[in-house]
Amino acid sequence: MSALLAAVVATTGCDVTNPGNILDENLNREDAFQALVNGMAGDFSLGLNGANSGAVRFAVLFGEIWAGTSGEADLFAARGILPTDRPDYNNWTNNAHAARWVAEDGIRRMRETGGAVESSALMAEARLWAGFSNRLLGDIHCEAVFDNGPAMPRSAYYERAEEHFTEAIGVGMSSGASDLTYAGYGGRASVRLILGDLSGAVADAGQVPTDFAWYAEFNDVAQGGRQTNAVWHETHPRRNVTVGLTWFRDYYVETGDPRVPSQDANRAGGDGISPLVSVEKYPDGTSDVPLTKGSEMRLIEAEALIRGGQWQQGLDMINAARAEIGVPAWEAMSVEDAFEALILERGIDMWLEARRGGEFYRLNQLSQFFPGGYTPADDTIIQRMIDNVKATLPAVMADAVLRQNRATCWGFSEVMRATNPNLGG
Repeated sequence: MSALLAAVVATTGCDVTNPGNILDENLNREDAFQALVNGMAGDFSLGLNGANSGAVRFAVLFGEIWAGTSGEADLFAARGILPTDRPDYNNWTNNAHAARWVAEDGIRRMRETGGAVESSALMAEARLWAGFSNRLLGDIHCEAVFDNGPAMPRSAYYERAEEHFTEAIGVGMSSGASDLTYAGYGGRASVRLILGDLSGAVADAGQVPTDFAWYAEFNDVAQGGRQTNAVWHETHPRRNVTVGLTWFRDYYVETGDPRVPSQDANRAGGDGISPLVSVEKYPDGTSDVPLTKGSEMRLIEAEALIRGGQWQQGLDMINAARAEIGVPAWEAMSVEDAFEALILERGIDMWLEARRGGEFYRLNQLSQFFPGGYTPADDTIIQRMIDNVKATLPAVMADAVLRQNRATCWGFSEVMRATNPNLGG
């Protein structure tokens, strides 16, 4: 680690003065730990965003938005390809890995100092950022790697996240920090669901109030700054991507669901052809991104009912929540129909929150519904986008978009392989 560390950036929404560089050893002090945890939050937000808006490209890959631009990197994702040799893609994953390392190294510093900090709310928050950073890496990568170690199964990220969330829950409870405790339960429920522990996920979900949410915070109004919401940046001032041609635009026009708002600009996007429709879920560059929330927990509980054979009860639970926001109920005639409604409802609830990579990974393991695995060809959201693209854009563009064999996770970058001898470097 460098002898000098860049000053951490607070993401709490208050005014902060940047003191400049801080000596490494000065971070091993209790009076520095608030700044240290603020830095974990800031680095997580940067990792979620990604340099050059990598998170946006993953959203394009999974059909949440469309790349209405001539930009090569966005068009790769639209086609269904995630090259491992692009510097801009490398930067995104590097930032996500850095967020995980910063959080876990900060926890090490706090534990070595000892004393009251080990059972403080600051420690609980640090554990949360370590948990969410590991979950983010699991949602991105096809395999796991830690600190120049060997390649490991992707599940290692989620298992590590579960450990951090468990610690966050314990410390949050002992310190009386209910919001941190709820966030820990929500985070752990999400990774337990991915790891196949449905009963554990349901138990955790039941601890989280429906009106609760925990966010990655953004507070930079500058266009493209470190703490600017990248989805807003790419869909408003830059207009590189559009909700046009997606399932979410069709669904919003049909239902007006307030969870997936978009606005037609009545003109073409950057490619001169795709209809430009802006994301309104994040109205400005300071819009925060939910990482866990009570509505997701209720969907975990509904999923358990559906998978347990009580599919009508599970669907009724989903539809009761939909009725509260004034959108039509899903209809189903079988457990398979109800589970398809659940998949779509989860897509709506977590739209543009960088969660669909983990969703594909877990669905791919559910042989109860997908004995051959879950692929992009099974996904209504992706297939609607492709159908709309083929019906709207010239064949020379549309025919390049992959229906099958689309990437759903990212391999190790050239930079990672070049610098880690265990990955062939």
